[in-house]
Amino acid sequence: MVLVFIIFLLALTVLLLILFKDFFITPNKNSYLLTIGLVFILVFFICLGFTLYQSLKVLENKTNYNEISSYGNYLGGILTPLISVFTVFAAGFAFYAQYQANQAVQKQFELQQFESRLYKMLDIYNLNVKNLKLFGRLTGNPFEGKAVFSTMINYFNKLKKEISLFNHSENYKIEQIINANYRANLIEINPTLNIDNWSILELTYVIFFYGVGVTGRKNIKSLFSEKYDKDYIRFLLNYLSNKSVEYKSSDELKTNWSNILIFRNFMKPNNGAFDKYYNGHQSNLGHYYRHMYMIIRFINEQKKLDYNQKWEYSKLLRTQLSNHEQVLFFLNSISIIGRDWEYEKSNLNEKLITKYDLIKNIPKGIRDKYGVEDFYPDVVYEDYKKNTTYREYLEKKVFN
Repeated sequence: MVLVFIIFLLALTVLLLILFKDFFITPNKNSYLLTIGLVFILVFFICLGFTLYQSLKVLENKTNYNEISSYGNYLGGILTPLISVFTVFAAGFAFYAQYQANQAVQKQFELQQFESRLYKMLDIYNLNVKNLKLFGRLTGNPFEGKAVFSTMINYFNKLKKEISLFNHSENYKIEQIINANYRANLIEINPTLNIDNWSILELTYVIFFYGVGVTGRKNIKSLFSEKYDKDYIRFLLNYLSNKSVEYKSSDELKTNWSNILIFRNFMKPNNGAFDKYYNGHQSNLGHYYRHMYMIIRFINEQKKLDYNQKWEYSKLLRTQLSNHEQVLFFLNSISIIGRDWEYEKSNLNEKLITKYDLIKNIPKGIRDKYGVEDFYPDVVYEDYKKNTTYREYLEKKVFN
């Protein structure tokens, strides 16, 4: 009888070691519930052990089998409810384990659905980039795919110089041409920024985007209504409408352009039937940015992913953006066209460029040229050795 009890104690010891390893050394998020189960199991085995111990003592001292029979009935009356309760608990635990397994399968299925849709969206992004096409303004040679973006940046910079030349020639100052209320609005959005620099970048990008054709000029005038001086916008667009692509430019057009600031021939637009140098890029960039925005919003709205997971998924898009793409994306985002990415958002979790470091790879020299870090000081740029204090706060307390 003593041997039976020793075997029971050894079995209980092995069980305790196994449970200790599973529930305490390698705990999981359900360890609280499992601990309750462990306590219940221990109580059951302690009661069973105590009953077995008492039974062994009784059996060792009894010789009258009639007495042993009545004790057996007594023992059965105690153990049967105890075993029944344990059986119910074990069944409930089994059902719970199955429920957890089903939840894990469902979660994996939802993740696969999310990834499948995301990868399809990334495929469409790559197809959009592949289909981009632009004819050079100097030679007429075509640029396709990623090469389009570096060419566009060159045209943006050239346009920016043309606007600065026009402003200098006509003695326009930014503080004179920007509406006071709009200037105050920009200061309210980001009081630390150089508003003159912001305005020039915005004017240049919007004209670059829509172009100076008849429709483009209408779009720009409508967009800048009550934001910039109407006469200034009209004269500037008229001025730029006189420049033609160089590989098709006639001697008359070249002469007109070279003398336009001398004779101030920009009171009216040039609606002549020629290919304008600044004919806009809306057809290339409109759907490109809409699709990018849809991808990042899709990732950001996944409630079952934490911030680190979302950041890693957004990285799948960012790593496909060339440096020139990121520069053009930055210019889009600070203009009135693209502020929905960040500058029109009050909710920090919807400031998508900073949250997902979407312009992380813009080189330092280009960041300084456009003042990128002034606009996005808390993006973790690739050459940063340490995050800003505020960025660390955002990652720990805000971003989700």
